[in-house]
Amino acid sequence: MMMVVAPMTTLADFALMLLASYGMCFGLMNDKLEFLSRWFRRSPFLDAMFSCAYCTGFHTGWFAWLLVRMTDLSPLTLPTDGVAVILAAFASAAFCYAVDQALLWLERTPHEA
Repeated sequence: MMMVVAPMTTLADFALMLLASYGMCFGLMNDKLEFLSRWFRRSPFLDAMFSCAYCTGFHTGWFAWLLVRMTDLSPLTLPTDGVAVILAAFASAAFCYAVDQALLWLERTPHEA
């Protein structure tokens, strides 16, 4: 009998997934991995995607979800994992967009010394 394991078992797993996703999103959007950026940015579509935190955050979200999910070494089960990965990708997209906008606002706002 196969036991079904929840895709994200703890809030810590979810937080780890969001932070990993934002780290990858930031790196891709700001050309921190030049060998990947150079290859991806050949396409006008991908170049436009990497200038959008929501778009990039969505794709780094499902990738981060897979990385976190693989750490517990339990078998993937569909459709529950299929729904979970889509929800995680959208949560990541919203998180990456919110963090990116907050950081842009902080960079634009004059600060008192």
